Amino acid sequence: MGENSSPADRSGGSRPARPGQAVLAAGLILLGAILLFALFKNNQVYKSYEVQEQFSRGGDVSVIYRVVDAGILRCGSNGVAMTGRDGSELWDQTYDMSSPVLACSGSYAAVGDRGGAGIYIFDAQGQCGSLTADEPLQDIRISEQGVAAAVLSDSSSSYINLYDKTGKLLVSIKATLGDTGYPQTLALSPDGTYLAVSYLDLSKGKVRTQLKFYNFSEGASEKEIYSETIDGICPRIEYLSGTKAAVFKEKGCSIYSMGDKASKDKEIDFEEDIRSIFTVSGRIGFIFSNSDEKGKYRIRTYDSSGSEGRSIYFDLDYMNVSAAGDNIVVYNDTRAQGFRFSGRQIFDGTFESGIISMMPGWDSGTYWVVDDNNMSLIKVK
Repeated sequence: MGENSSPADRSGGSRPARPGQAVLAAGLILLGAILLFALFKNNQVYKSYEVQEQFSRGGDVSVIYRVVDAGILRCGSNGVAMTGRDGSELWDQTYDMSSPVLACSGSYAAVGDRGGAGIYIFDAQGQCGSLTADEPLQDIRISEQGVAAAVLSDSSSSYINLYDKTGKLLVSIKATLGDTGYPQTLALSPDGTYLAVSYLDLSKGKVRTQLKFYNFSEGASEKEIYSETIDGICPRIEYLSGTKAAVFKEKGCSIYSMGDKASKDKEIDFEEDIRSIFTVSGRIGFIFSNSDEKGKYRIRTYDSSGSEGRSIYFDLDYMNVSAAGDNIVVYNDTRAQGFRFSGRQIFDGTFESGIISMMPGWDSGTYWVVDDNNMSLIKVK
């Protein structure tokens, strides 16, 4: 027949794999193993940690700590100091305050003596301004550009003063109980051009809020660009961006846009009671009690336009919450759980020393933990 092949060859019997096919099969197996390992790592919840840095609190439990871009701010009644990310002390400013109040934004910080007159303004290099207020200080804020807003009050009136980073007075707004009411809270836009204030108004025999937005940008035709009366209190305002602000009410929040005039973009209302609120990187988080099998508590997140994101569920009986970047941490005095905004849980750890405060660190998987004796940088593992 002129053919050397056997019937088995002609009927498609097994043949040895070619070298290229063997390499391809091995590559696919390796790729599958890598993908499975990555999936495992991405869904792993770390239970332990190691301490990477630690410094003593020096026995002063009243010291306030803030994690900022340049490092760690330590603020107490005797002074304020900045420690860099590498652990070196960048600067140290002494003063004498009975009740210091600290505000931070970007690379700037402001410290004032509540009930007193002294106010200091700092950047990453140290003190850049100071002033003595004409009336007792009640509250303070600072923008990412170093503009500070201070609430000052005497027996009959309140003033909201804006200062530049050197301490020079820029603007003064007078508020009276019979006109606007008493300032509850305030917020500055990142560039310091927009100011939002909620005034507590009791003049009509009921609890109301007078909400006002101001535009202090160069060339603005009007300084007061919005006014609204809201039933109840509005104890918190946060700028989510340069032109978006969230005003928090007892049962939700409203989102406003800034411009030549301000306008209300979105109402977010809830029937259930809000347990906690946090804002970070232009996003808002609300924590509620939850009644189904998904978890004892539920975090509902929103972006700056008011669109709802992914819900996060957890069972930890927490005392506080903090957030930075893409990280959220809820904690009580002995245990903490960390999450991403995507809903992924990354940490569930216990601590022998009691937690006073806990904040996400600069790097992924790191947290700053403050206890009675130390402030420690930990990395989950």
